[in-house]
Amino acid sequence: MLYIRSICIDCSFRGCCPSIGLDTMTIIVATARNGRVVMGGDRSSVGTETIQVSLTPKINRIGNWLIGYTGNGWGTPQLSAFATLPDSPDDLEATLRQTFVSSMRSLIEEYGGQKQSKADFLVGGYGRLFETNSSDWSFIELEESAIGQGYHLALGSLCTTSKWKNQSRRVEKALDAAIHYAPGCCYPIDIEEA
Repeated sequence: MLYIRSICIDCSFRGCCPSIGLDTMTIIVATARNGRVVMGGDRSSVGTETIQVSLTPKINRIGNWLIGYTGNGWGTPQLSAFATLPDSPDDLEATLRQTFVSSMRSLIEEYGGQKQSKADFLVGGYGRLFETNSSDWSFIELEESAIGQGYHLALGSLCTTSKWKNQSRRVEKALDAAIHYAPGCCYPIDIEEA
């Protein structure tokens, strides 16, 4: 399921983020509950003096997996669309470390992703959610997480909606909070389920 919204429902404000030149951009939010993963992200693209809206979502679907990415260099995050991921939930964490990390390193080397750029990833599938980054490729399994500009705002929203059953709505509200208050985030948003 793909869900896209162009403006904030609460304030009807388009483009809640001013152009102030940031090193980081984007907000990615995800939850893993009841055997499914819900992940959402904005489409901001921040330069030194501008912010633009990307036509490409920052969540990639590969089979039963969702990969959300944010980073401060062109190349590395976008290569995640071509990553190799486990096709079975057996020994998921170990297999994920081997397949995803190995494929991302190969892709960076082969296709010229910026080795010095920092990229953060949320990787969700088979009802489980993991966070990793290109600095050391360590993985942590979480029930909910947020990465990118305004991640702390999104986490606060996830905390206040923790009792809500509708995970898509929780992710949407967390994205709204980050977009409304963080200058490196903007509409539209995309929400996917796996």
